[in-house]
Amino acid sequence: MNIFEQILIIFFILLAVLLVRWRLRHRLKFLQKITKLNILKHQQNLMCEYIFISYVIDICVQKLYWQRTKKTKNALAYMAAGRLTKAIKILAVQDKLLSVLLLAHNDTHKAYKQISHISQKALIKHQYFVFCIMLAQVIGHSRQAEKWLKQINEKQLQIKIKAYYKCVLARYCMYKGDMASASENAYSAMRSFYKRRYFMEVASCYMLLADIYRLSCMCDTAQAMLAAAQKIYQQFPLPQQQALVVASKGMLLFFDNRLNEAEDCYIKALKIAPNLKTEAEILNQYALLEINLQKYAEAEKKIKQALSFYRTYNIMAGEAFSSQLLGQIYFELENYEKAIKHLNSAANNYYILENFSAFAESLYLCADIYFRQQKNDAAERLLQEILQTVTKQHSNFHLGHVYGLLGVLNMEKGEFLTALEWLKKSLWLEQNTKRYEGAAVDCLNLSLAEQSMNNTAEAKQYAAEALEYALKTEDEDFIALIKEKMLY
Repeated sequence: MNIFEQILIIFFILLAVLLVRWRLRHRLKFLQKITKLNILKHQQNLMCEYIFISYVIDICVQKLYWQRTKKTKNALAYMAAGRLTKAIKILAVQDKLLSVLLLAHNDTHKAYKQISHISQKALIKHQYFVFCIMLAQVIGHSRQAEKWLKQINEKQLQIKIKAYYKCVLARYCMYKGDMASASENAYSAMRSFYKRRYFMEVASCYMLLADIYRLSCMCDTAQAMLAAAQKIYQQFPLPQQQALVVASKGMLLFFDNRLNEAEDCYIKALKIAPNLKTEAEILNQYALLEINLQKYAEAEKKIKQALSFYRTYNIMAGEAFSSQLLGQIYFELENYEKAIKHLNSAANNYYILENFSAFAESLYLCADIYFRQQKNDAAERLLQEILQTVTKQHSNFHLGHVYGLLGVLNMEKGEFLTALEWLKKSLWLEQNTKRYEGAAVDCLNLSLAEQSMNNTAEAKQYAAEALEYALKTEDEDFIALIKEKMLY
């Protein structure tokens, strides 16, 4: 055998090896793709919060695929059909956290509980720690997510995982009110996901950007983000995601005061919704619109339907929001006993979830009710509880409301010096955040307090400032009310 023949044989052997490797890798990619699609289909009927991490699914499929034992082949076949139980059991022996993250695609709450059993030291050092933060954010444990986020060293993250970190960071920045950083991180994550063809993550970034722009009052840009997300979801049989996009459009139209169009969106979204969980989310949003239209009976019916679902499936965040909405309805109807019952329930759940902004909002409404009932001691006790909680924890709650009501309560008691201190604190916050209506009310109360102390010059000055702020609101009814209450 001459040298040429030897080279030819080696060439064909190498070619055969490369073809086999190419075939194996091609089959792996196909399995990863079909597995993700079937998991998404399976998730349409889940009754818990939704999470989808393409990277985790790809790694799990890859681990099972290359082991090539009878047991792993069987687990992989089931996994490719969207049934994860066997794969979770096998992977639990090899990588506990990876198996828990796969479980999260079936049951987010069960997965989160299992994460709590893993050593915090081991968890923080694990390469998949970022996904634990994602899970905490999804099920409403924002405070825990924030604590974990501070433990992350971005420089040590793998490139593929860094995109998920940016996504988590974007949600955190949005939660803190830093919309510029939130949008920057969301765009960075979206670009990385697009390069890796993780289209579900791309769509979720579009949805996140829509929320960021909605909160920034950039409704047209938010609409464009929702349209981009919808375009991706329409390529797959995903009625849950499509329904939520339509409902989000309804929310944008609601904020833009296009109420009839918003209602049409909610009706359409309810028709698309594939399960009770999605329906409950949309019902709460629809109820917000009806509260705004003062259709309290219709709103109450929808919220109770949503609340029943959340209690049945023990979804605390949804239950808290539904209870808060019911409290708002009963407050408007002056059914204060029922309002306090639901608002206290909401506040308790928000406290457990460490959502201190919503906790403060619920308790403040209770304090307002006690004030209207002339139960001033009870009102002051709740306001002090809000101050103690919010000043210790991160919160977006506007403390000007609390300071203002404490000022009025002290005026009722005749303690005018203390009242002035609280009202001036409130006015300072209202001025800094350009809340002209609140500033006008504070100035009016300051005028009344100064007059009660026979400080006529100061009373006149605050009265003039009250009118000045009222005029800035351009609300004729509010301006007339301030003029009516003014002493000068």
